[in-house]
Amino acid sequence: MQLDKRWKQAREKEMETAEETWGEIRATYTKVAQQVLGYERVRKKIPWITREVLELSDKRRDIRKVKDCNEENKQMYNEIMKEIRKKAKRCKEKWIEGKCQKIAHTK
Repeated sequence: MQLDKRWKQAREKEMETAEETWGEIRATYTKVAQQVLGYERVRKKIPWITREVLELSDKRRDIRKVKDCNEENKQMYNEIMKEIRKKAKRCKEKWIEGKCQKIAHTK
């Protein structure tokens, strides 16, 4: 239904070239797909990163936008960065240790 509405609106516009027509078709399908299906950011697949570290990264991203506003935000940003580094390092060490144990048990 949403696609039909958007498609009717797109047809009412006069487009001169195939590129304009294709751009309108692509934009229409993309907008409708995002509305119906939603949009999820794709993250890099790093096997040792835990959900907790990812949540801290999201928090850091939010604070990064306002860190230049005042000193308190800058300090909070730096603390979160330190925490992310520590936890990511621990997670990686734990993951490597698990891999090593797995290899040792298979021999």
